[in-house]
Amino acid sequence: MKIHNFWFVILVGFIVSNCGNTERVETAGIVVTPTTLSFPNIAVGDSNTQSFVISNDGTSTLLVSNIEHSLTTDFISTDFTGSLSLEPNESRQVVVTYAPNGVVQTSGELLLINNDQDQTPYGVVINALRSSPSVTISPNPIDFGVVSELSTSRQTVQIHSIGTAPLIICGALVSQSLDIISNISEVVAAHDGFPIVLSQQRENASPEKLEIALSYTPQSPGSDEASLFIRYDTIGDLSNACADENITTTEVAIQGEAGNPYLQILPCPIEFRQSAVDTSKDLPITMTNLGNIDIDIFAIRLSDRSSGDFRLSAIPDFPHVLSPNNATSIIATFHPTAYEARGAFLEVEHIDGRGERMITSCDISGVGVDNDCPISVGVGRIIQD
Repeated sequence: MKIHNFWFVILVGFIVSNCGNTERVETAGIVVTPTTLSFPNIAVGDSNTQSFVISNDGTSTLLVSNIEHSLTTDFISTDFTGSLSLEPNESRQVVVTYAPNGVVQTSGELLLINNDQDQTPYGVVINALRSSPSVTISPNPIDFGVVSELSTSRQTVQIHSIGTAPLIICGALVSQSLDIISNISEVVAAHDGFPIVLSQQRENASPEKLEIALSYTPQSPGSDEASLFIRYDTIGDLSNACADENITTTEVAIQGEAGNPYLQILPCPIEFRQSAVDTSKDLPITMTNLGNIDIDIFAIRLSDRSSGDFRLSAIPDFPHVLSPNNATSIIATFHPTAYEARGAFLEVEHIDGRGERMITSCDISGVGVDNDCPISVGVGRIIQD
C-alpha cells in the first residue's frame, strides 16, 4: 500500500508540473459589417455603390484569399483585387458596385474565402431590387371641357417612361367615339409598328416620352366620354418583349361636352307704354348668358325698320365676350316726337352653339301722348231695367 501511494504522488506531481508549459494557439478571427447589402431599384445602365468592412478580431494574421459569389446575375462587382492580409485589430473596406444591364433580379451572397477555420467562407448577403418599367400619362384625365358644336378642341397626351427598365408599349387605342379622334395610327407608323420602346429613366435626365394628339369635335349637344388604353410590358425585357403573360393595360378617361350658349334678354318685349311727346324715358336692358360656353357678341343695334324715336346707349366695345352666368346691360331710350305708337327691333349679333353668327332680336314699342291730356281708359257697366 505504501508503494502504490508513492507512485500516485509522483504522477500527480508530474501533471501539475506540466500545466504551466501548455502552448497558446494563435487564431485569426473574421468580422464583417454590415453582413447584408441592399441595393435600390436603379435604371438599367446606371450604377450604385455600397461597402462593407472586414476586421480581424483574432490574435494572428487574417488572410482573405478570394471573394467568390453565389449571385443570380453578374451585375455585382467589388474593388477586391487579390489576397488581403489583416493583422489583429486591423480593418479594410471593400466597395461593392451594382450595375444592372438587364431586368433580372439579383440576389445571393459574396463568399469571403479566409483562414478563420470557423467562418470560411464568410457570406455577405446581397439583395438588389429588379429594374422595372413604369409609365405616367398626362394629362390624366383628359378633359376637353366645353366646346361649341362642330368646333374642334385639341390636346396632346404625353406618355412618359419613368421606370428603371425600358418601357415597351405593346398597343394603344381610343375607345370608339365619333367625336374624339387620335393620331395613334400615324404615331405607330412613324415607329415602324409596335412595340414602341421608350428608354428607362436615367439619373439627371428627362424621361423619354411618346406624344399622341387628340381632337374633339362635338356633333350634337350633350357630353361625350371615351378612354385611352395603353398596353405595356411590365418586365421591360427587350429579349422577350410583349409576351402575353407580361402585358398590362392602363386606362385614361377622356371627356368633353358640347357647348350650348343661350342668350337671355330681359325685359323682352321691351315696352315703354305711354310717354309724353318730346320727353325721354329710359329702360335698362340686361343680356345674360344662361348657357355653358362663352358668347361672343359682335353688335347690339336697332334694326333698319326701327323708328327714330328709339336709341341705345351704354353699349360695350366689340367683340364683347359674355361668359356663362354673366350679364351685361345697356340703356334703351324712347323719345316720342308724335302722338302715335312707335316700334323698333333690338338686334344682338353673336355666336351660336356651332360657332356661326346669329341674331337674337326683341320687339320694342311705345306710344307718344300729350302730357297735358293723357289718354285715360274708363270702365263702365250697362244695367238693364
